[in-house]
Amino acid sequence: MKKIVKNPILNSLIIGMGAGVVAALLGTRFLPYYVVALLIVTFIRRVSFD
Repeated sequence: MKKIVKNPILNSLIIGMGAGVVAALLGTRFLPYYVVALLIVTFIRRVSFD
């Protein structure tokens, strides 16, 4: 997975906000809230500990 920026904390925030936007647009219609939350946490953890 390519990193957008070199700072892992800033990168996790960018990914988190992006996932939040996707969750707001798509997740509320097609996925349960707990699945969306799990995906967001997974994205942040993968970027932070990559």
